[in-house]
Amino acid sequence: MPFPIIYFLPAAAVSVGSILCKQTKKMVTAYAAKKTEGRYRHQGDLDLKKKTISQMGSKDNLQPIQDVYADKMKEYRRSDGKTINRAIIITLISMGCAVYAASYPFLGLFSSIGILYATRPVFMQAIKMLKSGRVGVDMLSAFAISGCIISGYLLVANLVNLIFFFSLKLYIKVASDSKGKLTDVFTQIPNFVWMRIGETEVQVPFQDVREGDMLIVNAGETIPVDGIINEGMASVDQHILTGEAAPAEKTVGEKVFALTTVLSGRIEVKVEQAGKQTAVSKIADILDQTLDFQSTTELRVLYLADRTVPPTLIMSGAALIFSGPYMAISVVAAHFKYNFILVSPISLMNFLKIASDNGVLIKDGRSLDLLPQVDTIVFDKTGTLTKEKPVVGTIRCCRNYNEDDVLIYTAAAESKQTHPIAMAIIKEAEDRNLHIPNFDSSDYHAGYGINVRIAGKSVHVGSARFIKICGISLPQNIIEMQEACHNKGHSLVITAVNQEVAGAIELIPALRPEALEIIRSLRNLNQIKDMYIISGDHETPTRVLAQHLGIKHYFSEILPEKKAKIIKSLREEGKFVCYVGDGINDTIAMKYSNLSVSMRGASRIATDTARIVLMTGGLRLLPFIFDLAQDFQKNSNLMFALIGSPTVIGIGGAFLFGTGIIGTTLLCMVGLLAAAGVAVMPLFSYSKKSLISEKDQQEHDCDVSN
Repeated sequence: MPFPIIYFLPAAAVSVGSILCKQTKKMVTAYAAKKTEGRYRHQGDLDLKKKTISQMGSKDNLQPIQDVYADKMKEYRRSDGKTINRAIIITLISMGCAVYAASYPFLGLFSSIGILYATRPVFMQAIKMLKSGRVGVDMLSAFAISGCIISGYLLVANLVNLIFFFSLKLYIKVASDSKGKLTDVFTQIPNFVWMRIGETEVQVPFQDVREGDMLIVNAGETIPVDGIINEGMASVDQHILTGEAAPAEKTVGEKVFALTTVLSGRIEVKVEQAGKQTAVSKIADILDQTLDFQSTTELRVLYLADRTVPPTLIMSGAALIFSGPYMAISVVAAHFKYNFILVSPISLMNFLKIASDNGVLIKDGRSLDLLPQVDTIVFDKTGTLTKEKPVVGTIRCCRNYNEDDVLIYTAAAESKQTHPIAMAIIKEAEDRNLHIPNFDSSDYHAGYGINVRIAGKSVHVGSARFIKICGISLPQNIIEMQEACHNKGHSLVITAVNQEVAGAIELIPALRPEALEIIRSLRNLNQIKDMYIISGDHETPTRVLAQHLGIKHYFSEILPEKKAKIIKSLREEGKFVCYVGDGINDTIAMKYSNLSVSMRGASRIATDTARIVLMTGGLRLLPFIFDLAQDFQKNSNLMFALIGSPTVIGIGGAFLFGTGIIGTTLLCMVGLLAAAGVAVMPLFSYSKKSLISEKDQQEHDCDVSN
C-alpha cells in the first residue's frame, strides 16, 4: 500500500499544468522572436527570427537561444561535490524513511520533506521560469516529484533522485578530470630555475624570474619561460605546443617556449615572457574559456526538451485517465530532461584534447559546429600557400662576373634590409659560405631598389625599372630573362656595378610542400564547393599559382582592407566562408569571415584574431580539423539519439505494456550511460600522434621559431 493519497490532486495538477503549458507556449515563442528581432534589427535581417533551430548555425544566430537556455546549463555545471554529496546523503536517509513509511506513517512525512529539500533547486527554477513567462523541463520535473509525493510513491521518488545525483556526481568527476588533463599540462612550471648572474649560476625560485634575466637550461630539463637563445644550441621537444613528433634544432637568436623540453645540448635563454605571459599559459586560459561554450546540438536539445514539455504533460494526463496516476508519473519520468548536458561537455573536452595533442588550438569551441557548414575556403597567398621567403633560382651573369660575384654584391647591398627577397638572397650567399662585405653608404628607393658604395664601387640593386631610371642599359640576355620570369610569375633582381649590369638573380616563390596535397584533400570533402586565392602580389604570379593548385578563382594586387570587402561580398552571395591566412595582415578579413584559421603558430597566440590556430605554421592540419569537426557532430548526434530514444520507448511502453516509473527511469539511465560511453569514444578512435612528418618538420621549424 502506498502512502495515503488523494487521487484528484494529481489529476488537478496535471490539468492545471496542461493549461499553463498551452498559455505559456505562445509566450515562449513571442519571447524568442522578440530576442531575435532585437538582436538583428540593426542588421536589417529580421528574416533570421523565422529560421528554425536546425537552420541556425553561426554563433550570432544561436545567441537568442543561448540567452534563453544558458542559465540552466550553468546551474548544473556550477554544482560542486559537497552539494551533491549532501543531496545523496539526504536522499539515502529519505529512502530509509520511505521503506518503513507503511509501518510508521509519520516517516512518510520525513521522507517527503527529504525529497523536497534535495530537489529544491528544481522547484525554484520552475517558479523562476513561470514568473518570466516561460515553461520548461524544470516544471516537468517539479510535477513528477509532486506527483510521486502526493500519490505516495516515495520510494520511487527517492530512487529517481538517487540515480540522478549519482549521475551528476559522476559527470562532475569525469568533467573535472578531463578538464584538468587538458589544461594542467600547460601549467606545469618548475619551482626553481638556474639563472646566470655575472659569471655565476645560481638556483632561484621561478616566481623571482623577470624579463631580461638569463636562464640556463640543460639536457633533460624543461624550458620555464618564453625567450631567445643567447648562447648554445639544443634539440628541443616542442610537441606540447605544435604536436610535432620530430624535435626542433635551436641555436643562438631563435625563440624557445615555456614547457618545451631540451633533449640534448645546453642553452642560455634570455627571458621575454614568464608565468601568465607565456604562450602555454595563454593557451591554457583560452582552453579554459572554450570549455564553457554550448554547442549547437546542446542548445537544440535544450530547446527541444522545453518544447516537448506540453505534449508530455498531455500524454501524462491521458495516462492518468486511462491507467491511473502511477502511469501518468511514468510518462513524465520517461522524458530525457537535461541528461544530454551531463555528457556533451565530456565529448567537447575530449575533442579539444585531440586537437591540442595534434598541434591545433581551437580558441572558440563553436568552431567545431561551424566547420561542417563551410562551403567556401579563401586562402591568403603569401605566407599561407607559399612561404614568406622565396628561393633563389637562376643567376644570370654578364661581362666578367661569375655567380658568386653577383651574389656578393647583391647580398652586401641588401644586408641591412629585412624584406623576404633580401633575406632569400642573403641566405643563398651564406649557404655558399660567401663573405658579405659592409657597404660605405646607401640610398634606398622604396619599391624600386638601393644604391650603395662597396670598396669604392657604386652598386645598384633593384628592379629593371630602377636600373633604367638610374640610366643603366639592360643587356639583351637580361631583357629575355626578365620576360621569362614575368611569364612564370617569378621576380628578378638586377645588380649593376659602376653603371654596368653585372648580373640578375631569379627569385622563385616557395610553394609550401604540402599545399598541393592539402588542396586535393579539401576538394575531396563533399562540403567544399569553392576555393579562392587572395593576394597582394601581381596578377601573373597569382594566376600561375592558382593554375598550379587547380583553384579557379583568384584576386591579385589586393590591399588588406579590400580583402574584407571580398569576404563580405562572398557572404552576401550566400557562401559560408572560412578564411585561411598567416594572420599578419589578415585581421580584417578574418573578422568578416564566418570562420578563420591562422598559421601564425605558438609565438603569436595572444594577438591572433583567428578562431583556430595551426600551431605548426603549416597547412598539413587543415583537412584534419574538418574531419575532427565532422566526427564531433556525429558524436553529438549519436549521444542525442541514445538519450532521446529511451523517452520514446518509455512513453510507448507506459501506454502499451504498462511500463512503470522504475522501468522508464531505468531506460533513461541506460541511455545516459550509453551516451557517456560515446562521449569518451573519441579518445580511443584518435591516437595521440603528430600529423606532421619529419620532413615537414624541417620545413616548418623556421616558421615556428619566427
